[in-house]
Amino acid sequence: MNKSKVFVALLATLLTTPVHAQKSSPAEILLESARQKETLEGDLKGAIHQYEDVVKRFPADRSTVAKALVRMAEAHQKLGDAEAQMIFERVVRDYSDQKEPVDQARARLALLRPKPTSQGGVVNRVAWTVADGGWIEGKISPDGRYIPYVHYKEGGNLFLRDLVSGTDRQLTNTGTDGRERAQGVEYQCAHGYAFSRDGKQLVYSWHRGDTRRFELRVVNLQGSSLPTFRRLFDHEEVTWIMPHDWSPDGKWIAVLLTRKDKTAQIGLVSAQDGSLRVLKSIDWRGPNAMYFSPDGQYLAYDLPAGETLLQRDILVLAVDGSREIPAEVHPSDDSFLGWAPDGKRLLFASDRGGSRDLWARQFSDGKPQGQPELLKRDIGRFDSMGITSSGSLHYAVAPPVRGFDIRTAEFDFGKGDFVSPPVQAVSTYVGNNSSPDWAPDGKHFAWVSRRTTPHFVIGIRSTQTGQVRELLLPPNFYVQGSLSWGHDGNSFLVGGVDKGRSGVFRVDRESGRTSLVVDTQQGGGRAIESPDGGALYYVAPGSNSREVTIVKRILASGQESVLLKGLYGLRSLSRDGRYLAVDERTRSRIPQAVLLVPTNGKAPRELSRVNEPQSTVFLTWMPDQQSVLIGKQVAAGKFEKWRIPIDGGEPKQFETKAQLPGGFLLHPDGRQILFQALMPSKRPEVWVLENFLPSLSAKK
Repeated sequence: MNKSKVFVALLATLLTTPVHAQKSSPAEILLESARQKETLEGDLKGAIHQYEDVVKRFPADRSTVAKALVRMAEAHQKLGDAEAQMIFERVVRDYSDQKEPVDQARARLALLRPKPTSQGGVVNRVAWTVADGGWIEGKISPDGRYIPYVHYKEGGNLFLRDLVSGTDRQLTNTGTDGRERAQGVEYQCAHGYAFSRDGKQLVYSWHRGDTRRFELRVVNLQGSSLPTFRRLFDHEEVTWIMPHDWSPDGKWIAVLLTRKDKTAQIGLVSAQDGSLRVLKSIDWRGPNAMYFSPDGQYLAYDLPAGETLLQRDILVLAVDGSREIPAEVHPSDDSFLGWAPDGKRLLFASDRGGSRDLWARQFSDGKPQGQPELLKRDIGRFDSMGITSSGSLHYAVAPPVRGFDIRTAEFDFGKGDFVSPPVQAVSTYVGNNSSPDWAPDGKHFAWVSRRTTPHFVIGIRSTQTGQVRELLLPPNFYVQGSLSWGHDGNSFLVGGVDKGRSGVFRVDRESGRTSLVVDTQQGGGRAIESPDGGALYYVAPGSNSREVTIVKRILASGQESVLLKGLYGLRSLSRDGRYLAVDERTRSRIPQAVLLVPTNGKAPRELSRVNEPQSTVFLTWMPDQQSVLIGKQVAAGKFEKWRIPIDGGEPKQFETKAQLPGGFLLHPDGRQILFQALMPSKRPEVWVLENFLPSLSAKK
């Protein structure tokens, strides 16, 4: 409905309203404006903001505020947001004197609340659908009311979600968004976080672009304004630090940290002066979760059972460092979730029963007691956010950060049209597959599949039979860069991290064994091997966070030479090995120019350039290998494709009858294309599991 129609409808409402009823309070006027936005304009999100404004501005007008909350919850319900239930519950709890809104809220709750299962009243429900661009990587408040989250669409700043009121509060404002990074501002962003036990303070990890390392910061949550942070821990030898839990007495913060020498440690940071006490050196993968016992005497966590194993065991460490107690050591994969509120049970997820189930292990007198107890079957995979003081388990269910679907098609470049339309090429773990590449002989293609963290698989599919083989990578190997085939088809080159070492690794096609080819110190990027296997071209970090170098390495001697230095992306190598196709990027990482870089070290040549805000959206070699095809975004929603000869000939616009996907890889036959398609994004969700803990008195 357009604005003129909305105005006419609102005017008609006012004209047909009795005169005495038009003497409305400011709160009622704002409420009616919000209702019109919801019902006449259909703008649910805009209406929610206005309902929130009523609640904030007129708290003394309980009648109008209660009505606004009911309408706000109904709008959330229409959007499919889980916070509707929390708002209805707030109306029933806090506005019992407002009969009509309370009756409405109770009626809605009767429909929203899930029916208890036959498993002793266990309830599993969605508590909140995270804001678009938001990400959960920490703990819920001890009372279960507040959830911190990092908002990547708001510069990576930290926000606090109130599940009761359905409102958000900003906690930081110095994160850098894409526009600021484009102007040369160093990257800053919040990461993991943990509450003090009284819920009044929050500690979080912060990435500082100027030092290129992480530090700990603390904020006081009392009040409603933007809090001022206190820098608690920052050390030049510690590159990464993540807070996990706050001790019950408020004196210590349990952290996981990584040093420059790649060693990982579990430690305690003083909440008063920031001093660090190291408790244990560990496998670089570290624990998934780490929590203090309610009495503060122990710290429990899970760790990999061995360097070459995916399975984890659960250990309990005395806070004074005197002893470590094996609490749950089993051939299965066990992930620690937290302590029961009374401290008498360790809660964990385990696959020992054939599915991922919820278990409990009694713990008293400094040691585990009896046999583990099954509490609930088939809980699925998630990231624990901790156990609240009331005994509820909150957890985050997150989709892939960038979900991709791998597809193939046959394309006639002479006619500019598909011979056969794109089809899904990989049908398993859809959304977790990326970085496809053709084998040199074209008989197979491969891709990287992420299963858990850090568990990666290389998939290999025959183009002739369709048969798929999965190559399991070592459990301590973390893929960071893209995959490419080795020159002879017997290995792969992958950017990654293995036991803290970062760089380009060669992966044997048969065994999956990895070997470090180039140590880049700061993460692995794209690498391509020459057709004869004599040289490797790879991307290495530059002297600052906005720069990379493209390096040529002679594999036999290890001799290296820098081909380019600046803001570049390595795309592909010509089939004869003479040229690299490279894109030049702005500081916001947007490709702006296409360069042809001779592999013999001669000066690069610019093939094409566009001006901001236009950009180059893809680049690939044409079947004749004598020209490249680039896609240009020349205006909002308008794209052009150009065929540019590498010998300096005249560029020609490439007309297509169908939408040719960007970033495709061309098969050696010059007709089949392989590409990854970005899937529709799905927002993370926060779930809560309630009423699952058995009565302790029954065990006495």
